[in-house]
Amino acid sequence: MGHFLRAIELDPGFASPWADLAEIRLVEFDFAGTRPGESRRLAKAAAQNALEIDDSIGEAHATLGEILWMDEFDWGGAESQLRRAIEFAPYSGRIHQQYSKLLLAMGRQGEALTSSNRAEQLDPLSPGAHAWTANVRFVSGSYENAIEEARNALVLDSGFGLGRLVLGRSYIQMGRYEQGLAELEKARQLLEGNWRPLGDLAYSYAIAAQTSKARALLEEMLTQSRTTYFPALPIALAYTGLGDRDHALKWLRRATEERSSELWLKSDPRLIVLRSESRFAAITDSMKLP
Repeated sequence: MGHFLRAIELDPGFASPWADLAEIRLVEFDFAGTRPGESRRLAKAAAQNALEIDDSIGEAHATLGEILWMDEFDWGGAESQLRRAIEFAPYSGRIHQQYSKLLLAMGRQGEALTSSNRAEQLDPLSPGAHAWTANVRFVSGSYENAIEEARNALVLDSGFGLGRLVLGRSYIQMGRYEQGLAELEKARQLLEGNWRPLGDLAYSYAIAAQTSKARALLEEMLTQSRTTYFPALPIALAYTGLGDRDHALKWLRRATEERSSELWLKSDPRLIVLRSESRFAAITDSMKLP
């Protein structure tokens, strides 16, 4: 981020670093502890600056597309921006992956997989591309295929934490708790500072009948949430695993208010137990999902 800001300082009329800055702003809350709304506000401003200089930068259109669905639940507008991004940058694996994320959030699993596979074809040595395909498979309930894809990511980089995370998620859903928990603990070490492994671990320990460990992780997250920003989604997952539907739905609603980028409400297998609740339907309605 420092180098992109320096590039802009040196030449504020150069569009590319504005677009790059927008991309990194969009994900900085994952690691820097910033609130997602603030990160996205800064990302949107940077993307708009890039497009004012050069409207043909696909990466900036893709960033705007992500912001439209995350912040405004404007699914049609988001898809339009991402399709435009692909027109301008058809060989960008990252943009196809961003489009896949939108499609998965909309519940269009088959199309999400097609876009994710395209991202892999364009960038076959990217562990992130394989890990995302693994996650699409996981959300779609195709756990064996998810495991295969996650292993592909780890062949490229054995220390790639998101690959370990999806591998662990998939083992857990198959009831292979020992293997799943081992992978999730590795992911926690590799993704230090990232909130994702905590929620998965708390949920997984709970359904593996290791309740005391699940509650300890839940308390750790709740303590963080009282003193600084901590996302609501992993806390919702912890309560879901523990069978506390009231608190799970309360925190899930908060996750929608925070505009979590990982709300796959139409298909996330970890949330199946909540779908019969009218409050779950109300949360889905609040997201204006097609």
